[in-house]
Amino acid sequence: MIRHATTDDLPQLVHLANNFWELSGVPGDFESDRVATMGQGLIDMAHGLLLRGGDSMLGAVIMQPMHTANWDIAVELFWYSQDNTGARLYKEFEQWAEDMEADEIRLSSITSLGDSVARFASKREYVPWEVSYSLLL
Repeated sequence: MIRHATTDDLPQLVHLANNFWELSGVPGDFESDRVATMGQGLIDMAHGLLLRGGDSMLGAVIMQPMHTANWDIAVELFWYSQDNTGARLYKEFEQWAEDMEADEIRLSSITSLGDSVARFASKREYVPWEVSYSLLL
């Protein structure tokens, strides 16, 4: 079942976030308290979203670009699924973005996870928009 996460879900979501961190190769330490604080912030935020499925989670916010307050972007912050609820979770996020009257949705992916997100996005008519690069210091 896909639903909005609550504070009671945070321990399971921290566990999922740790699994994602281990799988993805994202640099830096894993800080459980930081993950829980961010999750609680998304739960409490008027323009934030924290969804969970069985063993899946998605976090997002509505933001405006620096040049205008008249364009709302639903930004996926993280999306991870260990079960078969990932696509349904994302569809719920898209519905939330529409309900929030967003003008655009942004989806990102970590290159170490391969091109599965690119294939998913392409099937849903998303187009590449921005490329980011990382330099570890």
